[in-house]
Amino acid sequence: MANWSFEPIYELYAKQVYNLSLHNVQNASDAEDIIQEVFIKIHQKIASFQEEAQVKTWIYRITINHCLDFIKAKKLRNVSVFLLLYSMKIVWSRSQNEQILRTLGYN
Repeated sequence: MANWSFEPIYELYAKQVYNLSLHNVQNASDAEDIIQEVFIKIHQKIASFQEEAQVKTWIYRITINHCLDFIKAKKLRNVSVFLLLYSMKIVWSRSQNEQILRTLGYN
């Protein structure tokens, strides 16, 4: 992909990457973090891009992967906090426990 430069790619796809990220993580600040990570990755990998796929598809896949990684990491952090509090013998009612687990994404 020697004939591509980074700036036009950013200008063409930044808004789409942001909107896709926002849709997946449901938080503007987190979506802004993801867009930075996605474009760092694109900048690092653009020279090795194989034109077997369209650029848009390639960027979409990178974005989705970063969103999924972010969501997994967030769930792990939430579970870690829950387990820490549980190990400290902080007791909640059954309904509070169920609400916490739903919030963490475990039904």
